[in-house]
Amino acid sequence: MSLNLSYSRIEKIGKFLQKDYKAKKLGFLQNFSFDQRLISQLTQDCFSKVLTEELLDQLRKNPYPIIVDNATFGLQNVHKK
Repeated sequence: MSLNLSYSRIEKIGKFLQKDYKAKKLGFLQNFSFDQRLISQLTQDCFSKVLTEELLDQLRKNPYPIIVDNATFGLQNVHKK
């Protein structure tokens, strides 16, 4: 984000990392220190809007309903208390 990359460029980086992850070629990342919160926030900021738009587009085209498992949400609420 700090480099002002376009969403398409960020998507390409994401696909590259995904492909290399599946091929077990990301060992070099162990030599670097990353702040998990920062990475999580960057991921949400960069990808959540695009992924949400894609999901909504697919849902508009797909006639099947969505089933939400609220047990997961309930379990999360129990742990927060």
